[in-house]
Amino acid sequence: MAQSYSADVNFNTQSSDNDPVRSASYGIYPKERVIYGCILGYCVLHFLIRLITSPVLTLDEASFALLGQSFQLGYSWDHPPLLTWFFAALNASVGISIASVAALKYILFAVGLCAYYKAALTVFEWMDNEGFLHRRLDLAAGAVGALALIFTLGWAGHEDKIPQILDFSALSLLLLCLTKALTNKGYFWWVAFGITTGISALSHWQLILFPFCLICAAMGMKSLTRPHYDANGDRLSPPAITWIRVGVALAATLVVYTAHGMWLLQDGGPANALTLADFGFGPDIIFTTQEGIKSFLVDRTLALRTSILSAAKFTMPLGVLFLMLFWPMWFAYIYPFFPKREVEEGPFERTWRRLFSYTLRLSIIIICLISLVTGHSLTTPWMLPVFMAFPIWLFFQVQRSGPYFIAMKAFGVIVGLSVVLVMAGRFVDWSEDIMGCAETRCRAYQPISDFSTSLTREGFADGTIVGNEPHLTGNLRSTFPDARMIDLHYPLKAFPPATAGRGACLVVWREQAAMPADLVDFLKSEIRIQDVDTSPQGAIRKNLINSREKHSVLYYRFLKPNKNCK
Repeated sequence: MAQSYSADVNFNTQSSDNDPVRSASYGIYPKERVIYGCILGYCVLHFLIRLITSPVLTLDEASFALLGQSFQLGYSWDHPPLLTWFFAALNASVGISIASVAALKYILFAVGLCAYYKAALTVFEWMDNEGFLHRRLDLAAGAVGALALIFTLGWAGHEDKIPQILDFSALSLLLLCLTKALTNKGYFWWVAFGITTGISALSHWQLILFPFCLICAAMGMKSLTRPHYDANGDRLSPPAITWIRVGVALAATLVVYTAHGMWLLQDGGPANALTLADFGFGPDIIFTTQEGIKSFLVDRTLALRTSILSAAKFTMPLGVLFLMLFWPMWFAYIYPFFPKREVEEGPFERTWRRLFSYTLRLSIIIICLISLVTGHSLTTPWMLPVFMAFPIWLFFQVQRSGPYFIAMKAFGVIVGLSVVLVMAGRFVDWSEDIMGCAETRCRAYQPISDFSTSLTREGFADGTIVGNEPHLTGNLRSTFPDARMIDLHYPLKAFPPATAGRGACLVVWREQAAMPADLVDFLKSEIRIQDVDTSPQGAIRKNLINSREKHSVLYYRFLKPNKNCK
């Protein structure tokens, strides 16, 4: 139905050269192809920076390369399978290397950013008096640009955190599918929404929080659950969301997740090992004494405080910069004499803004309840599904409170500077971090290639390598592609079985000359090698990359092969 808008929404923009906020010419820049080009260039440049800097896999990358030696329905309770399947596909096709892993990471990131931008384009629309819809390209660009000002995505995601990049991409696709499902007839996008929800759960199970809160928020809104007239007021359109459509999406989610879910629930599977202690109700919880109740309440309060601080940190520095740039929208709430800025909203704007507002509130309530009930302090992986739509919601507030011609330009400049500074910072961090890190903890500078060359000279060509450091064993996977790697941090069944042929059994470790006790116990209990000589057979000492003073020592010992290690 056609909407009428007040003539007072322009905030005296007639005295400026800018188009008023309700003009069809307002918000038509930057063009879509420019933003897509920027996203592509952004990911390509960071990919090249990754190749130029450290030639060593990060801790997350090495861990997934280690488990990605074979395709399995599951690997461990705290190690979701989706990213490991990607690494298994890399291993089976082009092999594990810095180039292939970096390419995978930035392809995922590019897909996620494009999907997020497309979802923003879908929701940032307004209807004129003639019933025509117009896109606010500036707000959509601002929402995707705001992601660069969230530390987890703008900086940490480039340093490591490849699981969080996959999480972001999965949730972006999910968000895109839901926005399309709510604005299109039929069931195609609802099936796609269900599939992407299942994919998100395979990436990290806590990501299910985002679609759950989105659906709950949508089902509580009359504008989405009741029939409505079309833009011209001539025809009654069906509700945007119904229980049947939600059921179709849920069925698609179960189809995607069922195989891994059955693995979790199988006899002896990870889900069967869960106890009340995993949910914060272990034997140390005592309600029969005053001290026990006091301890329970203190633990829950501390967990809630930590979770709230984690939530606040996740939004930084975006939250602070946004409050500084767009201060007129909130200043009236603390200084009543300051004029309150509000633009009359159309039905589409109001519905989308409320949907994301309710989703954000419900997500925050749920993580607070989880902390209070379980006593667990929720960290960064939990905050991404909570604040996934936070940038979009922020720019709905911008749209609601009127034009910010200068602030929007300033925001674009800050995003651009942030992107450039992060790229420059990665080079500075790579060249300077070697000076401050401890020799045993300088993961990015470990001479993996030199270690591999020396082990080859010592006689290792094929077989199994056993270690107690995922970063080391995972990186050796890239230099010994035909060898089988085992690390004690993961169950033995997470790795492929030993080959039928003959091969060597090599144990590697660092930091101390004697074989670590946990590695000895693993060899005896899991590998079934009872006679273990704990002294090193040899030591390989190499300088760290980019350093002539610092070095790293790799200790090794060849053991007699058996059926588990050969």
